[in-house]
Amino acid sequence: PPPVPSFQSRASCLIQGLLKQSLQCVAYIHTHGIYHRALGTQSILCPTNPKYSSDTNEAARNVYCVDSNAIQVKLADFGFGGTLKGCYSDAGFLRRAKEFGILVDEKAIRAAVQFPSATSEDDDTQSSLAPLKNFAMAEDLHALGFVFLGLLLGSLAEPPTVSIDPTNKTASKRKKQDAIVPGFVMPDTSEMRLQAVLTDIFGNDIEGFRDYVEAEKLWTKVVELLDGNNNAGWDLIEAMVFARERCSKSNGGGVGDGSKSAFRTARDLLSSPFFDLS
Repeated sequence: PPPVPSFQSRASCLIQGLLKQSLQCVAYIHTHGIYHRALGTQSILCPTNPKYSSDTNEAARNVYCVDSNAIQVKLADFGFGGTLKGCYSDAGFLRRAKEFGILVDEKAIRAAVQFPSATSEDDDTQSSLAPLKNFAMAEDLHALGFVFLGLLLGSLAEPPTVSIDPTNKTASKRKKQDAIVPGFVMPDTSEMRLQAVLTDIFGNDIEGFRDYVEAEKLWTKVVELLDGNNNAGWDLIEAMVFARERCSKSNGGGVGDGSKSAFRTARDLLSSPFFDLS
């Protein structure tokens, strides 16, 4: 049989597919005026793609699979999700928007809630509400960015190993096996911890955070993947985790204006060169 692709090559390819399809899901709901508002690792479901076989588990079992389309992603946990109307009545959402300098037009909000049909065709009202719409998208992207980061650091990590002889016989007679070094503790890569590290320790400096990741040998493959195509992966992560900050720079506007620091929607981010690596 042909040589089996390395675990890292398969993992990198499938993770890129998972990231891209998660972003496609978010782009889809945003296009239809729906906002998740509670994205986390538990929100992403990954059944294998039925087109690969009538046995939908084949893609997961196939050690030769290096196709990023071998899985499909579905979003779950929409308990807090809904349209912008739900955002308008959420005091926490409006408070966060104000904290990021987003224009909150109370008059336009009341009109949109009380007379949705009429205001949907009123250009002035829609213009006043546009910053909040962009901020709602930015909050989803911010959350998904940390899910991405946690997935990369957790799934592509290479913990230090040591060779052992499971039979207690000499290595010349029995093949040794690799095992994780006793006592090794995997760093916390939860979304909450990563937010604290990036914000409180590195002051939202993505380059400093990259140096921190690079200094850990177990994340060498993560850095290699994100560094590809002139740091395309890091640019994608930065655009997502700092989506709210980018949205606030122009009061919710400036979407897709071409500048690197502009807020970019999920649809815009799908064109990232990072997804050309697979």
